[in-house]
Amino acid sequence: MRGFTLIETIVYIGLLAVLMSAAIVATFQLIDSGAHNETAVAIQEEGTFLERKIGWALTGATSVSALSNTLTITRLASSSFPDTDNPLTISVNGTSLILQRSVYTPVALNSAAFAVTSFTATVDTSQMPAKVDVSFSVQTIGTPTQSAAFTYRSYLR
Repeated sequence: MRGFTLIETIVYIGLLAVLMSAAIVATFQLIDSGAHNETAVAIQEEGTFLERKIGWALTGATSVSALSNTLTITRLASSSFPDTDNPLTISVNGTSLILQRSVYTPVALNSAAFAVTSFTATVDTSQMPAKVDVSFSVQTIGTPTQSAAFTYRSYLR
């Protein structure tokens, strides 16, 4: 007799179905983890950008106060930062981290695709130099949500 019996054919088709379903599941997991990693990288980039903006605001600071999740900074005047821009205020308004220079229009620092939550700032003047700690979380808007926490520390010189 040549060829396969009906039972052998059914067994081979069953084995092929099991292998194909495993390959499909593995492919889906690869694609899903790639999207998850891409979102995590985007959150990290957004948080790093916000940390750098907070660092810029604290550069050359002569006085800093933290009250009700609002950071108020007075900087030294220079050719690139006129005294009329003092004070700088960093605060959260809804889901945006806001930077305001003196009486000018406030500017949202974060992208519309991300929300800034749990913004806290503390100033410790009990030691010299004074220490400023800022912490916040960045999360994606939409589903599924991912978030990451960030902490920035600066010393006033």
